[in-house]
Amino acid sequence: MAGVAELHSKGIIHRDIKPNNVFLSEKDGLVLGDFGLVFFADDKQSRLSATLENVGSRDWMPGWAQGQRIEDIRPTFDVFSLGKLLWSMVSGRSFLRLWYFDRDEFNVERYFPNEPYIKFANTILAKCVVQDEQSCLPDASALLQEVDRTLRVIERQGDLVSNTVTRTCKVCAIGTYRLAVDRNVIAAGNFGIAARGAHSLKIFTCSHCGHVQLFSFNFNESHSPPAWSEPE
Repeated sequence: MAGVAELHSKGIIHRDIKPNNVFLSEKDGLVLGDFGLVFFADDKQSRLSATLENVGSRDWMPGWAQGQRIEDIRPTFDVFSLGKLLWSMVSGRSFLRLWYFDRDEFNVERYFPNEPYIKFANTILAKCVVQDEQSCLPDASALLQEVDRTLRVIERQGDLVSNTVTRTCKVCAIGTYRLAVDRNVIAAGNFGIAARGAHSLKIFTCSHCGHVQLFSFNFNESHSPPAWSEPE
């Protein structure tokens, strides 16, 4: 991925990222090869592909690139393919239809239901394996930053917070946290807690040991914690 980020920084788009084009180096590192379809600014007209030519492997290229002018191809083309490659590496499978990573038949969370950090995979895929280009991360550098940030969270045993994501209790490690209060002042009072000023609370309780987690919110949605800013 760092290699593709370097390509993008130089205005180069690979356009054929897939498992068959990833090789092992002598030091067991991953190396991207097969630059036969690479796109670059080409005033001398030395590249092989032409305007309106669909180039890339059908199952690994984004739908929005089909029928697109070669001159309009952007780094998002590679980002989509990299996302599919990540899905393949995590899932151990070779085929993901279109952008359907979150459908039951392709969802890695269903493949590995007992892996606590597998949920982070879909948060990354949702930013690159997408139907519309506007929803895609702009280039491989942005995707690399997203992956590195996620790896740091995992290394520090962090959690993906959401009303709908199942999280294992940090105390007993048996139960799971369940949403008990969703920014309701009266319901929070049942816990003997009163949020003051412009604040409200989300309260989660463990189903096994009763451990309680509190999250503070501002009534002004624009000042809510960034971790909760994505759709739930």
